Amino acid sequence: MANGGRRERAYIAGWGPGSGGTPAAAPVGRASAVQLLASAPLFRGLTLDELGELFREVRHRQIPAGSTFHQPADELEVLYFLKRGRVRLYRLTPGGRKVILTELRSPTAFGSIALLGQGMDSDFAEAVDESLICTVRA
Repeated sequence: MANGGRRERAYIAGWGPGSGGTPAAAPVGRASAVQLLASAPLFRGLTLDELGELFREVRHRQIPAGSTFHQPADELEVLYFLKRGRVRLYRLTPGGRKVILTELRSPTAFGSIALLGQGMDSDFAEAVDESLICTVRA
C-alpha cells in the first residue's frame, strides 16, 4: 500500500463491455454480474469461477439524484459498477466543506478492495442523477 498505509481511491474510468456499455435499465442476476466483472480490465485473466468466489454478494440499487450511498464509515470491501447515471466522489474538510474529487459517468466501476490496494476510506459517493448501481461485496 502506498502513502503510508493509506489506500488510494479507485475508479475504473471507461469500463464497459463492448463499445456501447451495459443496457441502461437491465437488471442482472449473479451470473451476469460476474460476467460484467470479467469484462472489466481490472479482472481480465480471472476465470468466472474465481470471480464468483471473490465476489459472493451482488445487489442492484436505484439511487435517487442527490442521495449519498457511500460514506467513510461504510464497509470497506465493496465495488460499485455504475450502470446508468452519474456519481460524484467527494471528501469533507474538517470545517464541513465539500471537496469534489471527481465525477464519474456510466459505465464505470469504483470502490474499495484492499486486496487490490484500492480504497475510498475518506470518500463519499453521491448520485448526481438518478443512477443504477451494481454493488459487489468481497
